[in-house]
Amino acid sequence: MEWYRIHRLVERLAAAREGITIDGAMKDWEGFPFIRSRLAATDTSPPVDLALAIAPGKDEILFCLVGDAPAETWIRRWSDVGVDLEVEGRPGEILRLSFGQDAVRANAWEWNRTVSRILRMPGGAVDLSFRACIEGRIRLSPLRAENDGPLSPGFLDTRGASWMRLSVNLREPPPRGKVGPGVRSRWRSGPSAASYLLEPADFSPPWAGPPPDGESAVRCPFFLSGRWLVSQGGREWPTHEDIYAYDFCMTDERGLPVRGEEGDFRNEDSQGWEAEILAPSEGRVGAVSNGREDHPPIPLARLLAEGVGGTQGLANELKVKGPFHWLFVHLRKGSIPLQVEDKVRQGQVVGRVGNSGFSTGPHLHAEFVPCRQEETTSWKSQRDLYWQRPGPTVPLVLEDVLVGLNGAPDDPWVVRLPEWEVRSGYQVSR
Repeated sequence: MEWYRIHRLVERLAAAREGITIDGAMKDWEGFPFIRSRLAATDTSPPVDLALAIAPGKDEILFCLVGDAPAETWIRRWSDVGVDLEVEGRPGEILRLSFGQDAVRANAWEWNRTVSRILRMPGGAVDLSFRACIEGRIRLSPLRAENDGPLSPGFLDTRGASWMRLSVNLREPPPRGKVGPGVRSRWRSGPSAASYLLEPADFSPPWAGPPPDGESAVRCPFFLSGRWLVSQGGREWPTHEDIYAYDFCMTDERGLPVRGEEGDFRNEDSQGWEAEILAPSEGRVGAVSNGREDHPPIPLARLLAEGVGGTQGLANELKVKGPFHWLFVHLRKGSIPLQVEDKVRQGQVVGRVGNSGFSTGPHLHAEFVPCRQEETTSWKSQRDLYWQRPGPTVPLVLEDVLVGLNGAPDDPWVVRLPEWEVRSGYQVSR
């Protein structure tokens, strides 16, 4: 029934998409789900309410961005809209797109590794209209033709992609008269909306098929409360290329992990900071590290270049052996109420989300390894547990979970699944 409901929604929205014209009016978007968010006030601007809807197909994305004033008014107030993809001829309007790499996950790193690259939009690739709202159409074929090279197999080739995401960021210019080093524009993060491709004939969401065979995957309940974004999945760049490991980060309706605006922020500003972590199974503690400091958030590029304190790990970590081995990493200092050889009950609190070790910001890193009969019942504690695995990691399948595409509480694409193989880019909750 869940698959049927989503399929019907795809069919209905695909039919409605055919009637959309890019004229800066909202009448064509009746019935489309809008993702809403409020942007915080700044010293020079009041708070702003925004709503974003998208209608993606295989070769184009249509979108509608609505503010609390006519677009002609607030476009004069903000200099930039979005990031990463520059619309040629309108250097002030920039759009950020993210593709769901379900059938082409092996190429997903092509996008991630060039996330800061500005791609030029050739003429004819974009239609925009600014009236009551900002309405636009982005054609992907000209983008692929213009930007050939390493991006094409992953980001620009949509074969196998099942969803697309559009994020909007608003930037105010520096205060008038202030120029020079250190004077920067101020960014305000707007809504982020994701949708399955509105192609009814080809629609097949990644969770419609069966999860991996039981011998090649670990199955367990979800071990976090609230809605969490899978920010990095198994065998993905930049740090999971050789292992099945999963990073979970709590976000808001903007798709952001921090409260307020991005920039210089503290661990305490993170949505998931100190969230309780639950045991996915019973077992016995094999190794634990609990006394390492949580460092401030750090940009990914700097982390990859410098590490944290010259190390490539050294986080607060917990290893437990039960029906399978599980490893949790980057926990909050002092939050693990366990010692080696302690028994663990399924569902008990085993720690809190932190930012220790090789980490950009508060999140939970999880790995799972099947047990072998010849193994002992515990591990010898190691100085750096992260790099001491008892065997090869395997895919993770979560049981009885809600899976969606957006961080908003009214995400229309949420479904409850009895089993789901964890994949990056999705929101998951119990």
